Amino acid sequence: MEKFKYLIAILVLLNCSACSLVSFPESHEEQQQANYLVHTVKYEGETYAIMSLWYTGKMSNWKSIREVNPSVDVLRIALGSSIRIPEELLKRSAPYSKSELANLLNAIQPKATQTTKTEVPGGSEATLEPKIRPAVSVSSEPTDSFYPVTSISGCETFGNSEEGLAGCADLIDTLIEIH
Repeated sequence: MEKFKYLIAILVLLNCSACSLVSFPESHEEQQQANYLVHTVKYEGETYAIMSLWYTGKMSNWKSIREVNPSVDVLRIALGSSIRIPEELLKRSAPYSKSELANLLNAIQPKATQTTKTEVPGGSEATLEPKIRPAVSVSSEPTDSFYPVTSISGCETFGNSEEGLAGCADLIDTLIEIH
């Protein structure tokens, strides 16, 4: 009987010590936060492509950012939205300022060339002026409104679809590589 008491005591001790060795997984929210940098949209003009260019160094990574943010409409990103960016893509983690966003928008906008005079058949001249509009303006104060992501100059012909955004991002990547 005494051996039986010792056996039960040993089993209870082993069972209790095993409880302290078991580690419980982090909550789902903690796991999500651990694998992503969370960017809060503060300025009008922010797009997945801009965030991708800033944080990852490649505009084409916007598709990966879209995939981990399925609840955020790619065509209309609301101010105040929290956008997760996969850590494995990050080249930097500090958010951009309003002036840095303006610089990014200017960098991806095709550069206007000077007005060009061209000789037209028949001996007359035609003046060609570039039709480049500024990219989305950056307001000084965030608003509660939504804004269209596809209003980037030069991308109007791609349309408001995922394919259009992919085409626009590819065009902008090409323009950046050329310059």
